[in-house]
Amino acid sequence: MPRVFLQEMIEDLPVDILAANWTAFDLSSFSSGKQLWAYQQQAVENAIKTIWKYYEDFEDYHPREKTEINKLRKQKFAKWYEDNGQTDNLDIQLKNSYALTTLLGEYYQISADGTLSYENFFNRACFWMATGSGKTLVIIKLIEILQELIRRGEIPQNDILVLT
Repeated sequence: MPRVFLQEMIEDLPVDILAANWTAFDLSSFSSGKQLWAYQQQAVENAIKTIWKYYEDFEDYHPREKTEINKLRKQKFAKWYEDNGQTDNLDIQLKNSYALTTLLGEYYQISADGTLSYENFFNRACFWMATGSGKTLVIIKLIEILQELIRRGEIPQNDILVLT
C-alpha cells in the first residue's frame, strides 16, 4: 500500500478556494535584500492551506469556542486522511514502554490498552527539505503569517514550538 502524505493531499487543493484573509500574504519577500525561492514559497503556501483546511474547512474557528470543536476538527482531519487512502493505523502503541506511558500520560489520554491516538498529533507540522535549502527562512515566514492570522482572529493564539 502506498504511503499517504499530507503534502500530496494539500497540493490537490487549489489556493483560490481560500478566502482573501488567507491568501493576502506576500510569500516571496523575506527582507529588503532576500526573496524566498519558489519551492520555499510553495512550502509556506502548503502550510497555509493545511491550516486553512483545519481551522476553516473542517470547522470554522471562532474565538472562545469549546474544546470539543477542536476534537471534532481532529476527527475530521483523521477522516480526511482515510478518505485519501490512509489505511494504516497511526496510533502509537505504548503498552510495552512504562517510561513513555508515564511521560506522555501527563499530557495525553492513553487508552486502557496502552494506545495513544494519533489524533493528538494533528496540530504538528514539519518541513522535510534538504540541508541548506532554507527551512529556517520558511519557518520564520510561516511564523510571521501565523501571527497575522492570529491577529485577524482566523486561528487561536497558541504557543509555537520550533524544534530543529
